[in-house]
Amino acid sequence: MSHHHMASTFISSNNNYSNSSTSSCAKLPKIELPTFTGEYLEWIPYCDMFTSLVHNNHSLTDIQKYFYLKGSCKDSPLDIINQYPASDRNYIAAWEALKSRYQNKRKLIEQILNKLFSIPQSNGSFSSIKELLDSTRSSLSLLRSLDIDIDTWDPILIYLMTQKMDKQTRKEWEQSISSTELPVMNDLFKFLETTFRTLESVEESNNRPERQISVSRCPQQKPFKRSLHMHNAAVSTSTCVCCQRRHPLYKCFKFLSLSPTEKKSIVSQNNVCTNCLNPGHYFRQCKIAARCQLCHQTHHTILHAAYATDIVQDQTTTALSTAVENMNATALSHTQPTSHINSHLSSLAANQQSQVLLATAKILIKHPHGVCYAKALVDPGSQASFVNRELCQLLNLNQKRIEKTTIDGIGATSKTSIKHMVELKLVSNYNKNYNLTVSAFILPRITNYKPIDVRKCDLPDLNSYQLSDPTFYMPSKIDVLLGSDVYGKCVRVASFRPYRQTIPKNDPECK
Repeated sequence: MSHHHMASTFISSNNNYSNSSTSSCAKLPKIELPTFTGEYLEWIPYCDMFTSLVHNNHSLTDIQKYFYLKGSCKDSPLDIINQYPASDRNYIAAWEALKSRYQNKRKLIEQILNKLFSIPQSNGSFSSIKELLDSTRSSLSLLRSLDIDIDTWDPILIYLMTQKMDKQTRKEWEQSISSTELPVMNDLFKFLETTFRTLESVEESNNRPERQISVSRCPQQKPFKRSLHMHNAAVSTSTCVCCQRRHPLYKCFKFLSLSPTEKKSIVSQNNVCTNCLNPGHYFRQCKIAARCQLCHQTHHTILHAAYATDIVQDQTTTALSTAVENMNATALSHTQPTSHINSHLSSLAANQQSQVLLATAKILIKHPHGVCYAKALVDPGSQASFVNRELCQLLNLNQKRIEKTTIDGIGATSKTSIKHMVELKLVSNYNKNYNLTVSAFILPRITNYKPIDVRKCDLPDLNSYQLSDPTFYMPSKIDVLLGSDVYGKCVRVASFRPYRQTIPKNDPECK
């Protein structure tokens, strides 16, 4: 019979004895002793458990303890035990010999610090951030068990951990520090915990099948259904080439906020297919049949403004209702039913072939682990503000349950029931000291309207103005609707109407 089997038999026998002497109705699972192979980092937890379960157990004889000790050791530790033949009197000698070899405080601390300083560099994925967090916590716990005072180590440890972070995570950590006071390790642990859990949830959601959505095309054609996975059926699980996180390029907030030229540069420099936005091949080798939904050329819809060569817009008359420095325009197809457009557009003739430029803004939203960009539609005709549910979940915003409320005329439906709202903390793109808190109702979607592409050269009057959304002429998703409840706080100075139809500057009614 092997020593390991004999030790297991003794453990089982002892457990049965203990159980029968304490409670006949409770049967607890058998506790397995860890196996010690001679690694110094394994010694502390092994020694603590063996001492508690075996060495200090007065119901066991020394010969039983000897076989427990021998059965839980391998390699070099087992060689030490084998120097002492099995007997009652040799147990203490074998145990002390093992402790003498591995209870080396200087060597243990050296090994722990080596582990702490050798934590691999994070690449921005949830698994690498989790490893950074867990390895640091484990090392500090081992140091405390050796009675090392680490209470004053926080500045050094925080510096060490931030050097191990990827660029984006480190940026978000710096943004999360609200004062010039030195942060403590618990703050950093909480930040990393929130970050890796958020990334884990996002990565899981990216691996789920995409739902079908409606996309409106041109005035003469009926709306059609397409699946988001048409362009992204071969979603890559590799690191995003733009932000180094674990998500597809087409879902990268940083990439979506870039200008057309910058997007084109990112794609060309990183060998990314212009058709499916996956790295590793060019569009000629792409097996995805989908094409740009705006011009049907061989590029992704997100890259339309950067790659389209012939965008024809016949019979287009542009009407700009209100433009301000902190607001700009997003084009919506005139083919939508008139009843879906808010009252501030009611003056447009129903039969007029035109495109309506609505006021939008690219905003910064604060969230638990930093800030992110989102596109907002500024609508003074709406009595309340709204936010997309998907964005709230992605940013892990604190949702508050409210009494069921019915909203009219939102999301291409006559009535919408709302059960949750959230406090959005917005920051200006041009003045980081300006903050705005918005109470927004949470909707499954803000609108069914799909902005169409506009040639910026058709709007020469806009070129000399600093716009809140420099990419207003590009199709993009609306995540937030800012209503009349905050409209006065968004508008600062009235600027102009297109084609030299000016509005007096510094209108006293404008803030």
